Amino acid sequence: MYEEGFKYIDRTFDSDGLEYSTQIELLFKLLNNIPLSDYYDRVEKYIKNCLSKNPNSLESHFLASEFYIRISEYRTALNSIQFLISKEPGNFYYREQLIFVLSYLNDHQRIIDKTNELKEKFYKEPLIFYFNGYANYMLKNYNEAITSLKDFLKYTDSQDNKELESIVLSYMGEIYHNTENFEKSDFYYGKAIEKNERNFIALNNYAYFLSQRDVNLKEAKKYSRSAITNDPSNFAFLDTFAWINYKLNNFEVAYEYIIKSYRNGGNENSEVLDHYGDILFNLGKIEEAVKKWEKAIELGGNIDEIQRKISDVKFQ
Repeated sequence: MYEEGFKYIDRTFDSDGLEYSTQIELLFKLLNNIPLSDYYDRVEKYIKNCLSKNPNSLESHFLASEFYIRISEYRTALNSIQFLISKEPGNFYYREQLIFVLSYLNDHQRIIDKTNELKEKFYKEPLIFYFNGYANYMLKNYNEAITSLKDFLKYTDSQDNKELESIVLSYMGEIYHNTENFEKSDFYYGKAIEKNERNFIALNNYAYFLSQRDVNLKEAKKYSRSAITNDPSNFAFLDTFAWINYKLNNFEVAYEYIIKSYRNGGNENSEVLDHYGDILFNLGKIEEAVKKWEKAIELGGNIDEIQRKISDVKFQ
């Protein structure tokens, strides 16, 4: 289907009469109209050809950056993006692409450094504050994260960015939960859900945090049910619903859902195994409970807390 197009591009690259900008334009059209997963090696050959012939061309590096981002080769894309920024430091799109690539690479400290630089030049661009806040949140720099996330909310268009705004509000809810400011945690999670009632990660996380605090368990159950209705095979969502029912002393329901969580990937998660053990114990299945707790320790669970439960059972 695409062979004629490749043959045409081959001829243009062999021709001395076709302008370089036209070749680049053809490659962009190719990039936008073929399944790269099937033809990325052939496209890459053309792009390397362009870079080899014109190593200082902005067009070549822009094309290369777009191509490597699309095939998820972010470190290679980074080289061309940095070249573009060195030539046009005031181009916000290049800076934005750099931040996106660093986020894919989970290079949170560099995101913080780069976005701190950009705040002075592009201080009203919401995405700068979003990425700065998110990176600080991931590195547990909570004060800095809250400051930037609030700035994101200040500068963003709430009509155009409802989903992202909901995500940001949920980050703030989690930060305040982690710092035990539960009043603010409840406030921001409530705002996140109000902004987007289909933010199922927020619904699940808030439900789980409420269960950890043993408060508003009926509300937590409603939020959790909403999450698993949307994604019935998500082991984390299933675990949350099981745990809330455990806290409500609905041990049979908890058992039903912890099994579902276990069978959908939770068998490799220490927290799920720990919860599984607690539920089994309360159903009188002591030997099975101990096995699940021991597996939870193997998977990196809280050894002191879980070992104490095992010891208590063995000395009963």
